[in-house]
Amino acid sequence: MMLRAAHAWNTHGALWVTLGLLCLPGDFAARGADDSTESPLAQTEPASPPDGRPPLGPLRRTTSRLWGVQLTISLPPIVVPPNVSEALLVPVTLLDTWSIADVRSFSARMSINQKPIAPDLTPLSILQRPGRESQIEVPIPDVNRTPIGLPNGPDPGMQVMLEVEWTVECYSVALDESLAMRMGWPNSWPDELARWRGDSAGIDPNDPSLGPLRDAVHAACGSDAPPLAVAKACVRAGCQSLRNPNARQGSPMGVFTRGVEIRGAAAALSAQQGTAADLTCICVSLLRSAGLPARVVIGLANESDGPMQSSSDKELTVWGEVWLPQCGWIPFDPDRIRGGVGANAPLAQRWGGFGAETNWEQWIPITHEVNIFRPTPLGSANLATVAALCRLKTQVSSGRAGPTDILLQTRVENRGRPQR
Repeated sequence: MMLRAAHAWNTHGALWVTLGLLCLPGDFAARGADDSTESPLAQTEPASPPDGRPPLGPLRRTTSRLWGVQLTISLPPIVVPPNVSEALLVPVTLLDTWSIADVRSFSARMSINQKPIAPDLTPLSILQRPGRESQIEVPIPDVNRTPIGLPNGPDPGMQVMLEVEWTVECYSVALDESLAMRMGWPNSWPDELARWRGDSAGIDPNDPSLGPLRDAVHAACGSDAPPLAVAKACVRAGCQSLRNPNARQGSPMGVFTRGVEIRGAAAALSAQQGTAADLTCICVSLLRSAGLPARVVIGLANESDGPMQSSSDKELTVWGEVWLPQCGWIPFDPDRIRGGVGANAPLAQRWGGFGAETNWEQWIPITHEVNIFRPTPLGSANLATVAALCRLKTQVSSGRAGPTDILLQTRVENRGRPQR
């Protein structure tokens, strides 16, 4: 793995080494959010500065914990020759306000037809892309050109499985609400927040269906409210926006493919039903429409009251973050707020699920990139629309789509407190 060092800082002034650009031949740009096929990826450019700066002023980190993250990606039988894909891609957050991934810890193991493939045939690379999430790339060997030791040689039913592992440190959050309520609106926003203020997959701050929610926000906090009050009013309105916030499709076997089931803010509001991920998209859309930078987080979380077990399978979950002046990124959990914050709860009051949580160290972000995959045909009964956590980088010469039913399993290991 080729890395070019760049630098960031932590709350104690210590230096972190993060990733610069790794440029590979034939790197091509991601497909559109509404495409159901895998299109070529575009050439990367020099890496932009990370947005994972420590919190400021009223917002601070408290305790932290180390986690081992494992993703197991299973492809259905692929057709050879030719291979329909040249690599598996997974977006990943390396440096965030509330997490730091150890770039030295990333590893990958691939098997084909249950036979382990030599690591030198499947080297893991990490790219930090300008204005987008970093991503892991692991090539799939061309079994017709590369001897991989299959006892009976290549066949048209090759089964590919990939395990990716890494270690990440996650922090808990403390927010001084009274001090944060005194922070006003900035004259301008940092340039690096631009991508978190406009349209993105599943999020449209200009969608007309947000109109009644904007009215509810204005009624709750008026026109001169500080950013924190507006943020909380937006999140509460978004959390209460769906009649059925527990609608899940999945597959007939109950297996979710690629990532997190999602419809997006506009579709969920139109149907008045969605998932916890859709509630987050609605909240983020409303926050952006109010002028506040906001984003979706896809990751793994301990959503029970007790400590996360030492090693356990975890379903992917979704939460949100809003950027407030003189604070930074503040996390919130719409599903928790929906069940615990009343419609008339004072905006200046501390809310469970917004900002100050001692157990945020048990919430492990994987990516902020929402890459919506829609099944073919649209509305297929056996495949839900999902925010894809993995996708295929398809050969330009192939002209064929990769398989749609990629299966994803996630597992975390509690590795305790870091040694300082």
